[in-house]
Amino acid sequence: MLSFSHLPFLVQFIPIIAASIIPTLQPINLTPPVPTKNPPTLLPPPNTTTPSHPPPTNLTSPITFTDVIYDGVRITRTQYNHAIFRAAHATSTIGPTTDPHFLTDMRLVFSITQGAYRSIYLDMSATWPQWGPPRLTTVLPPEDDGVLPSMFGMDIVDAVRKMKAAGFGQGFEAVDVRWPGEFPQEEQQALYLFQMVGGEVDFVAVGARDGRVTPIYYAGDKVETE
Repeated sequence: MLSFSHLPFLVQFIPIIAASIIPTLQPINLTPPVPTKNPPTLLPPPNTTTPSHPPPTNLTSPITFTDVIYDGVRITRTQYNHAIFRAAHATSTIGPTTDPHFLTDMRLVFSITQGAYRSIYLDMSATWPQWGPPRLTTVLPPEDDGVLPSMFGMDIVDAVRKMKAAGFGQGFEAVDVRWPGEFPQEEQQALYLFQMVGGEVDFVAVGARDGRVTPIYYAGDKVETE
């Protein structure tokens, strides 16, 4: 599975552009402020197994992306009540898609201090939407992210609608949900960070609270937003 950690960009919703890369910021449409430091890098790859995804006949299932995440947070905190929810990562099981229902290869990341352990990973099982068991790891969690609430805002279906309405209708193959901590306090919110394919834009960020859409492009060795 593709790992965003190898990309030169994004909050690790995605740890942040290398310090030598300075983003050029211009607000478009309702774009959120872009941090002056490196945006977060993406999470390590979720499962090594490929979970099943709902067939097209089940795409109207009442189980939402945010419902599944909420359930995963509940499961983890039942076992580790001091776990702090930091990020969610989901990858398409069918390659590039315009339908968020196929982003079912999922991982939730929590921070914790327990002996030598610093993070908890919760991976989706091979049967959607059943989570596997939480597992402790010594890998450090994303350093620049804030704390994600278990209910952080709009569902991914609404985020994709807003992204398409803003003119970004090409396919995507993964998404991170993160709370970039480098924004001013009054402007912080959870962000959906989509990895796009098949167009000029490389990533699109959508605010989970206000729905603001920010496209992110590569221009040589720089990252630019509109």
